[in-house]
Order: sequence, then structure tokens, then C-alpha cells
Amino acid sequence: MLALFTPAGLEEAFRGMSTPAQRLELPTGAVTYSTGDLKQTARRLTEYGARFLTPDQIAEQLPLYPKWLPSNSDKLMADRRDLART
Repeated sequence: MLALFTPAGLEEAFRGMSTPAQRLELPTGAVTYSTGDLKQTARRLTEYGARFLTPDQIAEQLPLYPKWLPSNSDKLMADRRDLART
């Protein structure tokens, strides 16, 4: 997978939210994408210029983007709409 982040500097947000691995196993009680605070993560990333699109914005701006959504998409979309209002 190739990911391009613009504007430059977004990688600093990832560094600030992470810690180096001590072992190859996932530590007990580790925060993962499914257990982390998505609103806090989204706020942190927006400080670095990241933008989160609602499903309608995705359909408009990325018409060829696949239409399937993960099973937790309703919660994710509600969180994104909440962020857009703040």
C-alpha cells in the first residue's frame, strides 16, 4: 500500500500518538483503532491538516471510491459528523 500525506508534517501526528514496540506481540491492554478514542485521534490529525470526509463528500469528491463500508461505519460516520460540527 502506498499512502501519500499532504501537507507535509502529518507523520509527526502519527509519531506523537505512538510508542515504539518492545516486542513483536501486541501488549496486553494495547490501544488499537477499535478501542481508541476516534474523536481525539481525528482532532489531533486535523491539527496537522488532515480532513475527514462524510459519506456524501466521499461520493461527490471520489466518485470511483468503492461503495462498501465496514460493519462499524455507522458509528464512524456519526463521529465524523460530530467533528464537522465542532
